[in-house]
Amino acid sequence: MSRLSQDGTRFLRRGLFFALVVAALLLVANAAYLAIVAPQSVFELTEQQFSQQVPDVRLLFMGDSHVKDGLDPRVIPESFNFASPGENYLQTYWKLRHLLEREDLDIQAVVLPLDLHSFSSTRTDQEAYYWYWSRYDFSGEIRRSIPEVSPLALRITALLPVLGNGLEFVRVNWRHSELIRGFQVLRGDFGQLPDKAEIAERQAAEHLGDATVREPLLLESFARLLELAADNDITLVFVRFPVSPQYNAAASAYIGDVDAFYEPMLELIEGTPNATFLDAHALYFESLELFSNSEHLNGPGAEAFTRYLAERFF
Repeated sequence: MSRLSQDGTRFLRRGLFFALVVAALLLVANAAYLAIVAPQSVFELTEQQFSQQVPDVRLLFMGDSHVKDGLDPRVIPESFNFASPGENYLQTYWKLRHLLEREDLDIQAVVLPLDLHSFSSTRTDQEAYYWYWSRYDFSGEIRRSIPEVSPLALRITALLPVLGNGLEFVRVNWRHSELIRGFQVLRGDFGQLPDKAEIAERQAAEHLGDATVREPLLLESFARLLELAADNDITLVFVRFPVSPQYNAAASAYIGDVDAFYEPMLELIEGTPNATFLDAHALYFESLELFSNSEHLNGPGAEAFTRYLAERFF
């Protein structure tokens, strides 16, 4: 064998050995992630708490962080907060469809958000959390809603969540903040902060800046949620959640004509049996102490608003 051939063989062996070492380290890191990190995420802790409540749940709170932090199930018997950070209508549709197919559950009503950012194209940017949503992605629709990432890359992310872009580490409950029947209790008092307008503008821009404010895929998923509820004879209560006046002004600037924005969604709700809408966005404009930041209620705010909701619907 020539010296060149020997050198080539040696290079290939070293390359193969290096690849095997990297693969082994990746598998070990992924196993550690699944054993240590994932179980402490808000997503998994909520799933764990929900499994402990079945079959006592009749009312579900579903949707994004406005719901997660804004509705306290301790106020309403047989309720559970099954919302998750950044959740969009497509994800909610497939999660709810899965729950309605379970024989050990008797869901009678669902509360969902209908906020200014609910249809924003930023809602479909869920690559970081696909390791969680893949368990509900029976049709592949959730995967296809993230077109900027290849299907193969998302499958790898689902199998090896340690390869995610790191955002899921933000959702790990290392500080063990209160999570009660899926409800995440926020602290803080927005009323005490000096730079309210700046905070509100920043948060509104995260949701609506450089975005399509009414993403067609989410509007379609919204309509499918209404159809799913009608087919299963469950009540849907859509809520425009309380926000600060500073956030409302900042977000509305991105929307333009807010009444025209809501018109097609409200027509769908009005045409669906057992579906209704509550506009509570201005409810606490004069009570900023009930907010943790410009758009999320804190613990006392969530309790107060859940009681307000219960008096009207439950």
